[in-house]
Amino acid sequence: MRRFLHIIIICVFCTTAHAQHVFNGTSLSKALIELDQSTKRYDISFVYDELEDFTVTKTIKRGRSVPDAVREVCGFYPVRVSVKGHDILVECIRKDRTKLMGRLVGPDRQPVAYANIALFSLSDTTYIGGGVSNEAGDFVIPCSATQAKVRISYVGLKTIERQMAIDNVGTIRMQMENNYLSNINVSGKLHVIRNKADRLQYIVSNDEFAQGLNAQELLSRVPMVTMTGGQAMILGKGPARFKQHSAHCK
Repeated sequence: MRRFLHIIIICVFCTTAHAQHVFNGTSLSKALIELDQSTKRYDISFVYDELEDFTVTKTIKRGRSVPDAVREVCGFYPVRVSVKGHDILVECIRKDRTKLMGRLVGPDRQPVAYANIALFSLSDTTYIGGGVSNEAGDFVIPCSATQAKVRISYVGLKTIERQMAIDNVGTIRMQMENNYLSNINVSGKLHVIRNKADRLQYIVSNDEFAQGLNAQELLSRVPMVTMTGGQAMILGKGPARFKQHSAHCK
């Protein structure tokens, strides 16, 4: 009986636990190769050139399953992860050769993670693509246009809107939002954006600048959501439906 239990424990350890992986500005292709080499249970397949420009800055905790580790390194890039049995397929949703690439930093020159980057056509201002910055503030957005109107937004920082060439635009420094509130005492630091393995949460009650905003204005502050003419667009999901009530956030 003891031997039987011992065998079960060994099998469970082999299929779920692995060494901790630390990626710092590593290309997504190399990160996937490292994860593939760390497991005998799964085979990770992808097209190297499609993912080479996407970078990963993340620590994968010990004990994370391989499929979950792959989803974490892919983050919020326009990348699809499909798991069928022991095969994991990773593919870029957008096949454009050109990409808008850069890094976002705040007033303190620290990375701005989970900022919204939306691209609009210069001719008719229609939405043509978008993305979210990763933990290092890096963003990579495939786009077939040569130039676009780019809108960069993040809670508590000034929204940036400017025309950009679809290329590597380097480091963009964002400034503090000039909002003034009265009769409010703030103690400690509350998280407005909370990152979970499969989602981002925007906590309205923790956002000191959300007071008095309606539903559309609140949605424009949510990572991965872009508001265009009253229509909400979710990155990788397309248009979203929502109901707006007359009450304002308090």
